[in-house]
Amino acid sequence: MYLVNKMKKIFKLLMIPVLLISVIALTGCENKEETEDPNGLHILLLDTEGMGQVSYYIDEGNNSDFNDEKPVNMVSTTFLGTATVKLDAKADHGYEFVHWIRDEKEYLNDQKVEVTLSKNTKIVAVFKIKE
Repeated sequence: MYLVNKMKKIFKLLMIPVLLISVIALTGCENKEETEDPNGLHILLLDTEGMGQVSYYIDEGNNSDFNDEKPVNMVSTTFLGTATVKLDAKADHGYEFVHWIRDEKEYLNDQKVEVTLSKNTKIVAVFKIKE
């Protein structure tokens, strides 16, 4: 289990620069405040804090289910304009879901949520060790 946790952390560290470069390439290098764009291409970055998995479903397509053999604890996808996204979080054995964080602010406490997005967004599922 220690090796699996270590590999997840290494994978996350390697994916961050790749995702940042993707965001910069898609949005341009200008340092401007992010505004809603009903027609633009946007990135949704789903991540985890603690041990668990995330799953998303965008506008009846792009489904990503839970897979215990290949857990998804960080994933990104793109969408055009405004999208309705269904999110689900699944805690690993010995952990429990706490809440979602959206753009670095505590967001929702339900494990399954539906959100509407119209800009680049980062959402994190937070898990903690069961007490």
